[in-house]
This record gives sequence, C-alpha cells and structure tokens, in this order.
Amino acid sequence: MTKIIATIALVIFMLPFLVQGLVSIYLLAKYPFMSEHEKREAEPMIPYAMITIGVIALGVWMGMD
Repeated sequence: MTKIIATIALVIFMLPFLVQGLVSIYLLAKYPFMSEHEKREAEPMIPYAMITIGVIALGVWMGMD
C-alpha cells in the first residue's frame, strides 16, 4: 500500500516536468518550420527536449527484457 501511495505521489510531482518535456519535444520537432522570431523563443526549450528524450530512451532501455 505504501508503494502505491509513493508511486502516485511521485507521478503527481513529476507531471509538470513530463508536460514541459513533451512540449519541448513538440517545439523541437516543429523547429525547422518556425519563423526566426519563433525560433528565438523556442531555443531555451531545446535542452529540456534532449533531457526528456534521453530519460524516455533510458526508461525504454531499462524496461527491455
């Protein structure tokens, strides 16, 4: 029971970071088609996208049997 509560609390705590990471991945995918002004606004999000892609890849790699 304690593990379930801890897992739910962790998911709730990590949700904003996940959303920010997914939004930054979306901006990174859209980056080549943006105007110069939009590119300047999206550039600070690129590190978040790279970190999120790395964390997702690490999770998939660790989850493989």
